[in-house]
Amino acid sequence: MSMNIIREAAINLGNIGARPITGQPFDVWQNRLTSTPLGQHLPVAPTPEELSGWPLDEITIWVAIAPTPPIADWPDGCGEIGSFYITSGQYKARRVAWEDAVIAAGYEIIRVRHGASLPERAAAIRAGLGVHGLNGLMIAPDYGSFVDITVLLVRAAPPADARGAEHDLSPGCDNCGECIKACPTGAISETA
Repeated sequence: MSMNIIREAAINLGNIGARPITGQPFDVWQNRLTSTPLGQHLPVAPTPEELSGWPLDEITIWVAIAPTPPIADWPDGCGEIGSFYITSGQYKARRVAWEDAVIAAGYEIIRVRHGASLPERAAAIRAGLGVHGLNGLMIAPDYGSFVDITVLLVRAAPPADARGAEHDLSPGCDNCGECIKACPTGAISETA
């Protein structure tokens, strides 16, 4: 069974990219998180194996990104809250539709719910859909940090083009400063 149907389903639902990655643990992300003062108090995220109960060689994680609507399309007075809250209903509907399409194609998935998730930004960076930005978020080409990230845990051997943990240390942004200039609240600095 070809996994291209998973990518096609994601694109048909309005995502601008969808790529497979391996189910290796996100150790780089977890180590960065726990090295911060706040991160020391956060729970350790489950590994893909712990979350699914499947062997590592039967785990493929699919990551998709979709642009959030342009600021001009946000409801009046919403500039001071995160774009996620504007699109969370759309995000949830798109994620569930993608899950349903993958199940209909004959794949077993784990429906990841609140309290048991994988690190979406780390997965998207491993997939090559963006890089670490000065703002601590993933920066996607053409969209910056204004993207919704969806992660699917699929029971299938990773395809040949699945990127592994060797891609977890993204080179980061090139410090062009565009995010600093574009940030409407001035929250990003060169030392962020």
